[in-house]
Amino acid sequence: MKNKLHTYLSNYKKTYINLDELTNLFNNNIDYFVLAEIIKEIEKDGGIEPVKKSGYNNRAIPLSYKYRVNKQFFRQNFYNKLHKKQYEINSRISLEDYYSLNEATYDKDETYIDLISKYLDNNSNKRAPKYIPELSFEIVGDEKWIQEKGGETVLKRLHIWNELLFNERIEPLSFAINANKLSQEKHYHLIIENKTPFLYLINHINKSKYTTIIYGKGWQIISNIHLLLKQINCSGQHIYEYFGDLDHEGLSIFYSLSNKIEVKPAIHFYEEMMKYKSVNGKYNQRINEDAVDKFTTYFTEEQQNFIMKILRKKTYYPQEILNENIMSKILKDDLSDRL
Repeated sequence: MKNKLHTYLSNYKKTYINLDELTNLFNNNIDYFVLAEIIKEIEKDGGIEPVKKSGYNNRAIPLSYKYRVNKQFFRQNFYNKLHKKQYEINSRISLEDYYSLNEATYDKDETYIDLISKYLDNNSNKRAPKYIPELSFEIVGDEKWIQEKGGETVLKRLHIWNELLFNERIEPLSFAINANKLSQEKHYHLIIENKTPFLYLINHINKSKYTTIIYGKGWQIISNIHLLLKQINCSGQHIYEYFGDLDHEGLSIFYSLSNKIEVKPAIHFYEEMMKYKSVNGKYNQRINEDAVDKFTTYFTEEQQNFIMKILRKKTYYPQEILNENIMSKILKDDLSDRL
């Protein structure tokens, strides 16, 4: 009964709660003295505080007619639960998102978290592409869970959605070709994370060093970059560069991509970004220290310190901070440097 009351209070959205509401939680089917003892225990623990001016009932164990809910108390218990759970499950799973959600959401997902953890433990060396219903059945015994019953949301919340390989997610690459470069022996390919910069840059591809400019579609590029050489069908040396948002997610995409192909940041674009003031808005992104280390090695020491400062401040640079004119100039200048 105490656990039920704890759960209710931890998800309670208001600051104050009336005694009647606490009583009604048990449909008045609980002995008063049992309820009073539970309330007194939670009060002693620091979870609730009586509002003295609301008055007390005249029972043998007097209870306040109103209590103030100490949200931080219940959140800390929840945080401790998450911290303990993180060490019990597969290390590829992150519970970070739950720190900003209510405990009821976690309680609803916990059974699935355990099943997913068990699946990852038993299939660490099996990363063959699967159809989504097949994977869904293998994880939770329900082929419809991922696509129709909220499984995709849970997998994304646990930061493993992009690690699982789905046949349906492997789509042809979207890219523009510079016909002037097809006959060369060395081919440069620029991968762009977001759609708007991609659409701007392909207008100027013929005045660039790049054989292709590729729309990465965020994380999708990890699963389909291997299709490029099949789609363009040209021989020679291939050099890949990546340009995405300068934030933890953008760096994580770059890092995952670097584990698939040899790729480096498109330095000139990032250097131009850093001339502007960074913007707020990326407070809850997962930090991948390996990604940060890998990405920053391509920059000068001064630039590395600047990037680290931006990330510590939890600010970032969206690709869209550069307009079409600026990006087209970078393409032309980069080409001139190589002539």
